[in-house]
Amino acid sequence: MENPTGSARHQITVEAPRDVVYDLLAEPAHTARLSPTVVHVERLDGDDRGDVIGRWVADEAKMRTWQVTRELDRAGGRITFAHQDPRPPLMAMRGEWTLTEDGGATAVELRHDWTHTGDQDFGSTMDTGIVRQLAGLKRFAENRTRIAAAELTDESTVFVPGKVTEAADFCWGPALWSLCVENCRSAVRRQRETGYQVVELALGEAAPAPRFYAMPAPGKIVWKQTEGLPGWYRWLRGQITFTQHDDGVEVVARDVHSLDPDALTTLGWNAAEARDRVDRLRSDVTLDLLTGLAGFAEDD
Repeated sequence: MENPTGSARHQITVEAPRDVVYDLLAEPAHTARLSPTVVHVERLDGDDRGDVIGRWVADEAKMRTWQVTRELDRAGGRITFAHQDPRPPLMAMRGEWTLTEDGGATAVELRHDWTHTGDQDFGSTMDTGIVRQLAGLKRFAENRTRIAAAELTDESTVFVPGKVTEAADFCWGPALWSLCVENCRSAVRRQRETGYQVVELALGEAAPAPRFYAMPAPGKIVWKQTEGLPGWYRWLRGQITFTQHDDGVEVVARDVHSLDPDALTTLGWNAAEARDRVDRLRSDVTLDLLTGLAGFAEDD
């Protein structure tokens, strides 16, 4: 018996220039800014004409990852893609983004063609996810200046003796976090796979909430949290990088507090007031792994 096939076409108009929309879709660094479920996208190979990207996505309380081959055509406003080695129930997935200038706006069409094992209502699941994906693209593209202004960044650096693998193991393994990080009440790993994991964190006085982690390359950890945050947050995401030197490891942590600009307007907060509110919440939302790592390395 042949596996069933399916296809879907979705369209939306985005009130932004075509080049802006193209860049948001083509550049991996933007993808996690568009959707709450996308933890990270990494270019694994290629360039701006064609590449292979890895995608790490939150799927309710778990994570999934897959790789996609893309052909990128800025002049033609097209991005074609195909999943590499899809996992059942998906047997094959191909598609194309088509962007057409429409005055000062962009008409966006997204096509998918797939083959699956037929053991679930795959088409309905696809439709729900795609509608949400397009809505996120539209909202970000049309409000990109306001959303970017509401992204507040904290960055810290520490230098510790030893090797990258040792420092990365501490920042990846939650077993020691509640012992070494002052505001961490508990850290429980709920899912662990090669290169990604879900950790339930209890920070400060906040209720436990899942945080989704990926290690897209040696010496790099990225993460995202969407639950357990104040209503004026979109989400919280971050990155930790490790650089080996002759006498130790430089570790840089960057947290991005993505706030909701509409909520900030409703609350009447300007940029300084939003920053002050984030700073007050630091013990409930910030996992200071670098201070914990420095103390752990000193005691070791």
